[in-house]
Amino acid sequence: MKKLFKNTIMIALIGAMSLAVLSGCGKKEAAGENNSSVAKVPDEEATYVSQLDIEKYVEVPGYNEMEVTVAGAYEVTDEEVDYYLSQQVSQLAVGVDSEKLVTDRAVENGDVINLDYAGYKDGVAFDGGTATNQALWIGSGSFIAGFEEGLVGVNPGETVDLNLTFPENYGNADLAGAEVVFTCTVNGIIPEDDIVDLFNVSNGNGDGTVKGFDGIEEYIRNYISESANQQYQSELENAIAEKIMEIAVFKDEFPAAIILKYQKDAEDLLNQYAEMYQTDAETMATQYMGVSADAFIKDNSYQQLKIDSALAYIAVKENIGYTEEELAAKLDEYITESGYAITDEEKAALNPEDFRDSFIAGDVMEYLKGVVKVNN
Repeated sequence: MKKLFKNTIMIALIGAMSLAVLSGCGKKEAAGENNSSVAKVPDEEATYVSQLDIEKYVEVPGYNEMEVTVAGAYEVTDEEVDYYLSQQVSQLAVGVDSEKLVTDRAVENGDVINLDYAGYKDGVAFDGGTATNQALWIGSGSFIAGFEEGLVGVNPGETVDLNLTFPENYGNADLAGAEVVFTCTVNGIIPEDDIVDLFNVSNGNGDGTVKGFDGIEEYIRNYISESANQQYQSELENAIAEKIMEIAVFKDEFPAAIILKYQKDAEDLLNQYAEMYQTDAETMATQYMGVSADAFIKDNSYQQLKIDSALAYIAVKENIGYTEEELAAKLDEYITESGYAITDEEKAALNPEDFRDSFIAGDVMEYLKGVVKVNN
């Protein structure tokens, strides 16, 4: 478990300069206080950028006056939410036990029903026009005009013929503008509460957090919005990282010990990806990254060392860091928020120093997002 936990953080550290997983609380103290607890070693023995006399190796002039260009944050539309809501309700409805179907009243607008149907053109069933135990939300507009409206008032167990016309711009040329007949049998009305219960279970809301279809709609809207914001934040962080690399001045070669440490981390990451894809590291690098394993390890690790050192430089200038007590508390917070199932023994085996640089990098990135000028 410990290995998986730490490798998850390494993916964030080494992969594509994305620092989203490292976001922190932006702790700021008097100059030098936070970093005073870092174990100081000679630079040639350092394995963390926080241990380096960082200003010997890098300078980032004008870091607090940067400008970056990022596409504006995505705005969620009602049409998008309605589409995913209809899809979600219809998919979940199929999973409701047939014994729970309501059969003692006629179909009303807003009901989700279970039905069988078959479509005919000139008396011949056409491809894709037949289904059994299909879930349909009446009023959702999922089917062609007249289909859902034609089922309102039909009682479960009844069969009706719907004479309809496909729209002229329908995607299937054989059916575009065609007059057809759908023979439909309503099997029953699917209770809303049972659909919502399945939604809660499938999304880990065992306590029934979401209430009704309105609750599902709100959940979907929030999910799309949060996903879009995460994407925007990731793109903003990448743009900031790229700009930092443009303006950073690297003044001296990094010590061999820290280079080797970063290469080891990159090698571990590559091996983990290879294991996930059930292949070896060389194949993983050449087929998925277009370079040899050795080139990936050397290039990726060195680029990560450079961005980490640039962020460490800004951390020093802005007095961003952690005392030992703060670092331990931050690690506890991270473990809790990440939801990792880690035992007390595994937690005790973790070295907080392995996480100091990544937490500081996240705090620096949060600081930069607050001061850079963003052009959309």
